[in-house]
Amino acid sequence: MNKRFQKGLAVSTLTAMVVAPFAHPVYAVGTDANSNGLNETEESTLNLKKDLTVRDLDDANYTPETPNVTFGYTVSNGEAGTFTSKQEGKGDQVFQVKAGKDGNLVKVNGTATTGNVVFTQDDSASQGKVTKDIALDFSGITFTEAGIYRYVITEADYTVNDNSQLTNALPQTTANKTRNVDVYVEQDGDAYKIKGYVVSKTSDSTGKDAGFTEEKTDGNVDPTKSSVYSTYDVTLTKKVDGVLTNNAGYSFTITLPTDDNGTYKYQKNSDPATTVETTNGNNTHTVTLAKNDTIKIQGLPVGATIDIAEDHVEGFKLPTITVDDAAKEMSNDDGAKKWTYSGVGSNNANNDATDVVITNKTENDSILPPTGILMTIAPFAAMVGLGAALIALFAKKRKNEA
Repeated sequence: MNKRFQKGLAVSTLTAMVVAPFAHPVYAVGTDANSNGLNETEESTLNLKKDLTVRDLDDANYTPETPNVTFGYTVSNGEAGTFTSKQEGKGDQVFQVKAGKDGNLVKVNGTATTGNVVFTQDDSASQGKVTKDIALDFSGITFTEAGIYRYVITEADYTVNDNSQLTNALPQTTANKTRNVDVYVEQDGDAYKIKGYVVSKTSDSTGKDAGFTEEKTDGNVDPTKSSVYSTYDVTLTKKVDGVLTNNAGYSFTITLPTDDNGTYKYQKNSDPATTVETTNGNNTHTVTLAKNDTIKIQGLPVGATIDIAEDHVEGFKLPTITVDDAAKEMSNDDGAKKWTYSGVGSNNANNDATDVVITNKTENDSILPPTGILMTIAPFAAMVGLGAALIALFAKKRKNEA
């Protein structure tokens, strides 16, 4: 038995020993997902996972649209060091790891060294999460020795693919942006081939991972370590103070967040929910509300705001407005003939939509009703007038008879 073969055999034995307690199905492509060890594989491609959590803070039953963002990943040679296998009830096992070689030849999703993972609004997040592959192809590397080779994959800050305002809705992750990828190489005849992989955030088995996956703290997703997209909801209620109301209703224009392909859930009173979509250059929605009508808009990115404008109504003065019961002040735009309020945003209170109430009041309740205005006491006034006329007529008749 020559020395080279002995060395390869030793590495194989150590590989089987170190990975048995902590191997993950992602370590070897095409292997049994129920395996507890580092399965033998002839595959030169490793598929890591990237999770993007999508949630609505005000309604756990509503899943908003997936944002259009791109994450970049770069592979580089890791440094020589150790990997520690921690086993409960047993002593730690420490293994020597070689520095990676030719990391620039590793393809990431088909591109050498650096590749991308792209999320779009077409990606289904029905379970509150979208998962995509990060394929690492090591086939371009020629290994000349058996051993454990360490590479490092680093996640870059995401970039936005449209005009969405995502700074607050999708915070850039600030922790755990790298993963060690330890590649296990054994001698196979006159060549050296990859036999498996171990992926970890640390240099021991406690940091094992399937890639850049969802991380939680006390059951909640940790946005400092995970990619978490959050949205909020707004309700708008129309109130009218006084005896007059506008028979034609009250027209509103809502300016939604800038987004080339935005889709938001929309519901009026108890009507079936529909959607409101925005396109490049068109992010407004118009609606006519009657007295006491309420609309709800869901899926607005946290940090982005909406603007509300109400068309002028003859005989009515500047409306009052409250946002979550706090009195605010609307502005008057005579040129556009609108009353406006800007900057309605998230109230930062989970399971509690931002509530906007706009109340109209006539300039003078005693004025004659203008076109479209109904005086709610009119029927009673008519009855009183008719009664007075009948009494006068009856009195006159009795006087003539006398």
